[in-house]
Amino acid sequence: MLRFILSIFLSISPCWAIAQASTNSKAAVAAPLLQCFVSYADQTTVVKTRLQQSPYAIEPVDIGGRFTFKAAMVGDKDKINYIALYTYFQASPKDLPIHEAIYRGPFKPTHKAQTLGPENHLYAGEVERELKYNCELKLEAQ
Repeated sequence: MLRFILSIFLSISPCWAIAQASTNSKAAVAAPLLQCFVSYADQTTVVKTRLQQSPYAIEPVDIGGRFTFKAAMVGDKDKINYIALYTYFQASPKDLPIHEAIYRGPFKPTHKAQTLGPENHLYAGEVERELKYNCELKLEAQ
């Protein structure tokens, strides 16, 4: 009797494991990811942004103590409403906006990175310091 129960258990357990594995593989969902490659003074900073409901909660990123860069991808769930990119020159008493780029959809991100706009070259300050950036949009598995 014990051999009979053991043989049934062994014949069922591989099927259960296969069913469980297929259920777990469906759980992985892809979400949009915006990556901007910002270069100043021979150093590149990668600014990664995920979908947000409001652009105001996103903090700008310091770039070499001279610029700040902010990338906002705004939307709900899996729909991107717009992408906004802001660049500021650090000055006293407050930073000066030098560039704004807004992209409106439709956006169809894929797992292969897609270029968003051109490579931008920005110049600011008394000695015209140069900041360069370009951005890519893709799907990232969560």
